Amino acid sequence: VSGYWLPRLFRRILPEEERVEPAAGAARLAALRAAGGLAGEVAGLLLDRSADLVAAALAGLAGRLPTGRPLRVLAEGSLYWKTPGYGRRVAATLDALLENRRSREILGLEHANLAGSACAALQPSAEASPDR
Repeated sequence: VSGYWLPRLFRRILPEEERVEPAAGAARLAALRAAGGLAGEVAGLLLDRSADLVAAALAGLAGRLPTGRPLRVLAEGSLYWKTPGYGRRVAATLDALLENRRSREILGLEHANLAGSACAALQPSAEASPDR
């Protein structure tokens, strides 16, 4: 679902499309979507599918978390924050999947993945529990 993989998937669908350089990230896909044509339609479908998959993963996670509190998600990366319409699509699909049963916030934090990994690493493991 990341901006790293989307251009690579795009080139698998339209290998003859030279305007997309996979190493450059997903920014070109947004430009193609805006320009229209077959490449633009494919780019738009790929971006929308990615956003829907992100929303589905978040909704699945929300279903496993205690209710009564808002779902708060930290999003990192240019795909979410800089690709026109991507964040709105994630939010709209997530709202539809949650069916207004839970409020949600999608927040930005620089290096969110790094911070989350550090928090997870610092949590005591079940094996280290003195009750075991």
